[in-house]
Amino acid sequence: MKRIKRLIAMLVLVSILAVTMTSCYGNFALTRKVYQINGQISSEKWVRTIVFWALTWIPVYSFSSFVDAAILNAIEFWTGTNPLAMNSTDQETQFYAENGQDIKVVTSQNRYDIYDLNNEDNSFSFVFSPENQAWMLEKDGKLMTIADEHNGMTRFFDLDGNLASVEKL
Repeated sequence: MKRIKRLIAMLVLVSILAVTMTSCYGNFALTRKVYQINGQISSEKWVRTIVFWALTWIPVYSFSSFVDAAILNAIEFWTGTNPLAMNSTDQETQFYAENGQDIKVVTSQNRYDIYDLNNEDNSFSFVFSPENQAWMLEKDGKLMTIADEHNGMTRFFDLDGNLASVEKL
C-alpha cells in the first residue's frame, strides 16, 4: 500500500513539474477530441453521461489530460503548433535550405506536401487516409500505400508496393 501511495505521489509530482516547468498552457487537443467523440456517441444525454462515466472510470480522460499536459502542450509551447490541433482548413508552411537545396513543406490535416524548389519533378506528398488507416505517397497524381494498419499490425511497403516489414502495434 505504501508503495502505491509513493507511486501515485511521484506521478502527481511529475505531472505538476511537467506543466509548471514548461510554463505552458495549451489547448488540450487530445482531451477535446475525447470529449468530442463522447459527444457524438448518441443524441441522448443519458447515453453520453454513461459513456462519460465509463471513460472517466477506465481513466481515458485522465490519460488524455496527462498526455496533453506533459507532452502535447509542451510541444505546442516550444514549437507554436500542437500536432493534434490541426483543423481541416489549417495550413502551415515551412522552408528549409541545406547544401544548395531549397525545400518547401506545406502541412495540412492528414497531408504533407513537399516541394523541391530547385527541381519541381522531385516534389511529392504524404497523404493519410483515416478510413483505411494508411499513409500513402502521392507522386505525379498516383497514390501508393507506404504504411497501413491491418489486424493489429503496422505494415510497411516499398516503392514497388511489396510488403517490406510488419511491426506489432
